[in-house]
Amino acid sequence: MNAARRRRVPGRRPLRVALVLALAAAGLTGLSAAGWAIPSVRTILLQSFTELPASYTELYFTTKPLFDGNIAVVPVTVEAHGGSAGPQQLRVQLESSRGAVVGTTTVSVVSRNGEPTPVIAHLQVRTAAAAVTVTLVGHTQHLHYTFGT
Repeated sequence: MNAARRRRVPGRRPLRVALVLALAAAGLTGLSAAGWAIPSVRTILLQSFTELPASYTELYFTTKPLFDGNIAVVPVTVEAHGGSAGPQQLRVQLESSRGAVVGTTTVSVVSRNGEPTPVIAHLQVRTAAAAVTVTLVGHTQHLHYTFGT
């Protein structure tokens, strides 16, 4: 090697390091923004930064509600955490496209701590139903599903 190549040019290496760090920061920012745009990733991120109460109950649709002839089939899962297990009531309401209640039923469920407890509600459909709302009686949680979406 010649002597000119062996000599270190002042300021070149710190400039390369700064450029690499800037590109890495831009890449992480881009990945974060892309991840935030995906609903399931956003949900997990929000859950990881949100403090949950010591005792709470999850309520979610097991699969999409559907119609089997003139019967609405509404599959729901209840999952108790931290001592909120026990007997609970689910109110299931069918609603018309104008928001009027066209059918309702109450289903009893006994949830076990930390175990998903599936429940399937069946409602007779007499009038066209556009949506279903499921409420955990005595709690603020509720689910809403619009048919045909």
